[in-house]
Amino acid sequence: MTTLIDNELFEYLSHLESEVGKRVSTTPEGSLQNLAHSQMREIILAEREFLKYINSNGTQPVLSISPNGLPSVASLNPDLEKICELAEHETSFGDVAQRFKKGMKGKNRSEEGRLYTSVSEKEWSKELENRGEEKLQTQIGFAVSETEDGKFEISIREDIHLQGYDLYSKEFPVLIREGKMRYHVVWNRIIDDPEQIFYIPNTSSILQGRTITPSKKVFDDFQRTYEFRKKDYKHSGERMPWMFWRSWTPKNYAQFLNSGNGARVAITNSILEILRESLGKQINLRGVGKNDLEVTLAFSSIPFANAPQTTPKEEDLYQVDKEGDIVSSRFPTTFDLVFSKGAEKVGTVEYFLPRSTIHFCHGSYGGRYREGYEFALGKLKLHILGSAISNESQFEKLQDGLKKVGKRRL
Repeated sequence: MTTLIDNELFEYLSHLESEVGKRVSTTPEGSLQNLAHSQMREIILAEREFLKYINSNGTQPVLSISPNGLPSVASLNPDLEKICELAEHETSFGDVAQRFKKGMKGKNRSEEGRLYTSVSEKEWSKELENRGEEKLQTQIGFAVSETEDGKFEISIREDIHLQGYDLYSKEFPVLIREGKMRYHVVWNRIIDDPEQIFYIPNTSSILQGRTITPSKKVFDDFQRTYEFRKKDYKHSGERMPWMFWRSWTPKNYAQFLNSGNGARVAITNSILEILRESLGKQINLRGVGKNDLEVTLAFSSIPFANAPQTTPKEEDLYQVDKEGDIVSSRFPTTFDLVFSKGAEKVGTVEYFLPRSTIHFCHGSYGGRYREGYEFALGKLKLHILGSAISNESQFEKLQDGLKKVGKRRL
């Protein structure tokens, strides 16, 4: 935990506000993601004004920063509570205080929850469009917390009410949407990861008018594996042998790993472009913006902190069973592929990094036994969900396009 004071504190908050502001300007206006980023920016601005206020009254401003690079929730929540007190006579804090007090409370979280059903963003937007001529009132609430893996999380809720005088108009929203945005900072750049859900009343006309629709084809999932090659590490500064021998490893693993970052970014961008061309929608790695790929895929936490030149063995990076098969990764090297709008999952992409892999030999009388290690350049494994594919044309485009990815990346 880091503690900031005085000018360093205000410089930090200004930088953070700028980073979140970039997210506001690059997400669709009116979207739940845009609303969450905007609320996060308002929190940062309110915190900055609050710390200036107490500083002007003779109290030194202090803010604790978590290892995730964001203000610690233990430090921020008490400040938000004090902001609520100040809001009674300081109008500049009014909106943030009102939304913080409302929090995540709502009718779909109580006994009346049977009145609501969760729907897709498309259905929710359609219902909002149907009510375009009616007078609507919006109430927004938020809460901040930390996730189990240490990320800063803002939860946000928007209740949309009809402007009317009956009990249901006053107490029960006609539309609800909730979301969570998780943040952490990598090399002073903010990374976000969205989650969202939409609600409409069970009695809504959009549900009453539903009819039985024809069954749809569910396409098979499919996988592609792309092996990295020696030329993907041509800027490592080392001359690799024509054929790998078990004894060969890079002289400086951290440098070697970094030299392959260009290839990892290039092949990832090729895959994202093929997915966009085939599925007709923008695809992202969950929580990773396009401009953040280079930083994320550098995997700078992988080399040993106290021995960055040493090449890790299979067991250093993965949990391995008795047969030498990988069970799971010890590091976050697998990412969800999601639609940039709506965050619906499309598949996964997994990066297997260069390492010393376990080598097995087969005995002359059968059987398999372990015999040392041999160096591997790594690979990328892509898994696409059939449920993300809408029709046969998309399926064929995806299959054909992904065959060309290995050739397009350099």
